[in-house]
Amino acid sequence: IAAVAPAGADFGDAPRLALAGRIVLPAFVDAHTHLDKGHIWRRAPNRSGQFPDAIQAVGADRAANWSAADVAARMEFSIASAYARGTRAIRTHLDSIAPQAEISFPVFAAARERWKGRVELQASPLFGVDVTFEPGHLETIEAMVAEHGSGLLGAVTYMIPRLQEALDALFALAERRGWDLDFHVDETAD
Repeated sequence: IAAVAPAGADFGDAPRLALAGRIVLPAFVDAHTHLDKGHIWRRAPNRSGQFPDAIQAVGADRAANWSAADVAARMEFSIASAYARGTRAIRTHLDSIAPQAEISFPVFAAARERWKGRVELQASPLFGVDVTFEPGHLETIEAMVAEHGSGLLGAVTYMIPRLQEALDALFALAERRGWDLDFHVDETAD
């Protein structure tokens, strides 16, 4: 919507729609999704519907199937479906445990470029906060977000003995790079 004005206002050659009796709403913004996890049900169902079983099914499917081509096809279908139903912005988490970050972030960047001007795409890495301490992990995440990401850094937080240290490392990286933070904080009953 470029402008709203009383009947008879002159907007030159701008397109106009007669909307008497109708409702105009802004486009949908999906602030939290997982484009890399979508559309795996047929090969990795979670028949119990329980969270631990979902994590197990996704982990097994990721290890067996999540190549660049697989992630790209599922991501493309998800974005196209969302766009067809009025979505104009999506923020997604991308599973980012080794080696997935180096597979999914370039795929995401290519999708963001393809959909530019139609759907604004943002991505945040997603990994268990304990993985922060694995040698080379944060360096890989920093490189992927810097080259292919959206200036967002994230993780799944849960109670671990070194939680404060892990959060300090993530916040320091975000501050050094000028990145925003997008954490999962709802993963356990703690």
